[in-house]
Amino acid sequence: CRTLPAAPPGGCLALPPAAIPSFLETCGGGLEILDLSGCRVDAQVMEALSRCCTKVRELSLGYLEEVPFRALPLLLRNAAGRITSLALNRSVMVGDSTLLLLGRHMAASLTSLDITGCKRVTREGVLFLAWHCKELRSLKVRYCAGMSSDFQETLPKIFPQIPQDKIERDKPRFFKD
Repeated sequence: CRTLPAAPPGGCLALPPAAIPSFLETCGGGLEILDLSGCRVDAQVMEALSRCCTKVRELSLGYLEEVPFRALPLLLRNAAGRITSLALNRSVMVGDSTLLLLGRHMAASLTSLDITGCKRVTREGVLFLAWHCKELRSLKVRYCAGMSSDFQETLPKIFPQIPQDKIERDKPRFFKD
């Protein structure tokens, strides 16, 4: 288990919430890819992830409902320079403050970001991200209610380093209701 390179529990159907920290402590040292989408991620999970999973490059924390106030910043600070791909899709608590943390701590390594359906993300947070995260090569921002479709249409100009087909955004609306 200590040399397991990837652990995609797929919504944590195989692990009850209380077992996740133990799993990360036992197997986390060798993990490079970790998918905790849909798992109940609490302070213990974030602490174990931060402390034990020091080789993780691709991390998926989609569908986060709530995370203790200091847990996500701690994780992002500890993962600085290491995580290249981060999925926070459809996470209720992800907003501009999360993008500020990403820009501040992960700008040098982050190449792929999925914030699909993060309703608290706005134009300002994305602009901050564009200013700092020059290594991004893939961005998913569909269904971010805090960003207008007009603004989403400008993303290829704001992120010139990302190929246009690697920016997933809402489809333009030709008819207004």
